[in-house]
Amino acid sequence: MSVADYMTSHDVVDALRDQIGLVQMYRRPEVDAISRLGSPNPTPEKLLKYYLAHTKVEINSTTGITVVQARAFRPADAYAITTRLLALGDLRINSLNKRAYDDAIASSERQLADAENALDKAQVDISRFRAQQRDIDPQGTGQAQTTLISQLTADLVQAQAQLASMGQAISPSSPQYVALRGRVQALQAQVSAQSNRLAGSGTTIASQLASYNELQLRQEFASKRYEAVASALDRAREQVMRKQLYLVRVVNPNMPVKSQYPQRLRIVGTIFLGLFVAYAIGWLILAGVREHEA
Repeated sequence: MSVADYMTSHDVVDALRDQIGLVQMYRRPEVDAISRLGSPNPTPEKLLKYYLAHTKVEINSTTGITVVQARAFRPADAYAITTRLLALGDLRINSLNKRAYDDAIASSERQLADAENALDKAQVDISRFRAQQRDIDPQGTGQAQTTLISQLTADLVQAQAQLASMGQAISPSSPQYVALRGRVQALQAQVSAQSNRLAGSGTTIASQLASYNELQLRQEFASKRYEAVASALDRAREQVMRKQLYLVRVVNPNMPVKSQYPQRLRIVGTIFLGLFVAYAIGWLILAGVREHEA
């Protein structure tokens, strides 16, 4: 429904009736019985019909300008009706804009809220995981563990080479050989222990890192989804704002100074013309009767 349609509808008549006393305006005591609104409590249909007979809302399809004229029995009443009609038109446009905004934005805002909740949950899960594992940087821990195993393995290979070379030069029971063999065994134990810690059975750094990486992927997905939904919401808002309706008053209502109705000279002239026509018709009839009798 356009604003012009609204200004000629039951809704606007009901609003004028309640807000400015439209019925009382149409039943002023100085108004003659023929022109006055007949009933002090008219039906909505009769009041609308009477209102439309005294109110004109015209739209210029070329300029898009709507002209509103209201006729009443007092200048202040006509001014009040026109002024209130424009105010109601403003309210109607604001209502239409709000409805269009809500319809277009509500769904995007719900999606944004869901994305924000998902992102918050992903961040909370990562924080909880770090607290449970007592490790602020699981990826750094995994890298450090890999580096440690590599270093221990290199030391083990070097010690084993030294032990093999020493075995060819001295007796296996010599203190130096025994000490070096003990170091080799210790390095083997360390490499095995650190390897089991990294990727053995049970809870290992590798399994913790896999869980951490999964949480990070979820967080990254939630973050990208949030960014995409936020961008979509911004675009939707821009589109709605471009489609907003506005009511601009080209000319404000004016307080009437001189009444346009009733047009007294026209009424008097019409009466005299009617009497003359009736007299002429009567005279012709009378003349015809006399001629017939003669």
